Formats: sequence, structure tokens, C-alpha cells
Amino acid sequence: MNQQKVIGTRFEVWLELLLDDLGFQNVLRNVEYRKVYTKKKRIYRQVDLTYDIVQEGRISQVILEAKYSSNGEIKYKARSEVEKGRTDSTVVIRGPLEQIAETKNFVGADIGCLVTNSRFDDQIRAEAKRYGILIMEGDYLAQLHQKRGGKSSDLNQQIQATNINNHNLHKNIIYI
Repeated sequence: MNQQKVIGTRFEVWLELLLDDLGFQNVLRNVEYRKVYTKKKRIYRQVDLTYDIVQEGRISQVILEAKYSSNGEIKYKARSEVEKGRTDSTVVIRGPLEQIAETKNFVGADIGCLVTNSRFDDQIRAEAKRYGILIMEGDYLAQLHQKRGGKSSDLNQQIQATNINNHNLHKNIIYI
């Protein structure tokens, strides 16, 4: 596993542990949702994390896309006509927030969320609002970490100290 992938995986595992510690239900990391229509028509979407929350007596499913940054603020970059995880050509995904919104609809999730250990630029925040995607940034994650009893030390040090060898790194596959 290359160094960038290891750091991203550490961040996802750290988020999984955080969500578990905060009492969220059915927390899963590295989830692949699959729809099989025929032998030749299979469609899937990958989600970094998914979990359930209870709001006003109703269970809501959240999908979360994690973006780790070791270089400060994350800037908006639209992809050009890239298709990800598709075997048909009905949807073309142009940007990361459009991808989260499309995946949220594909999965049937109630809430889509984009999270980083750092900060997002203003364009990402504006696009997130337009698509109805929640944003969680590093300062908020540090507050949640303290809420679960963690020390107020640097968030990135906490993430880097996460031992991924003690966790299942395989995909969780869910057929829908």
C-alpha cells in the first residue's frame, strides 16, 4: 500500500473509531453498494464510511466521503466527464460533490457528508450547500475528538498514530 493510501486509510479508520465512540449505529468503513440487474449489468458505488443516526425517532443513513489533506486547505477541482464505478453510461460525474449527491441517491441514504482533517475552500462550501451535502472540517473533528475524551493534541498526530493493522481493511459489500 503506498504512503498516500495508508494516510487516507488511517484517516478513515480514525473516523470509524470516532463515530463508534460517539455512539453512532451501524458504522461501516470501505463500503461498496452493488445493484445487479443482469449478468452483464452490474452497477456499484464506493462509500468511505456509512452510519445511522436517530433523529426525532427516525433512523437516517449517512454516507461520508473522507478527504485527508497534508497540504492545508482542500481546493475545488471538477473532474472532466469521468465515470466512476459504472458499467453503463447514464450518469457522468463531474465533481466530487456531484459524486456524493449521486451516490446518496443510488444508495438511498438520507444524508451525504464531506469531511476533512483540514479545511475546504469557499467554492467547495458553496457547492456543498447547493447539493445539500454536509461539510465537516478539522476544527469540528477536533471538538468531537475532545467530546469523546480525547486530548486536545494535534488532530493530524492523532490520525497518524492510528494503527490500521488492527482493523479489517477489506470491503464491506452491500447488495441493494
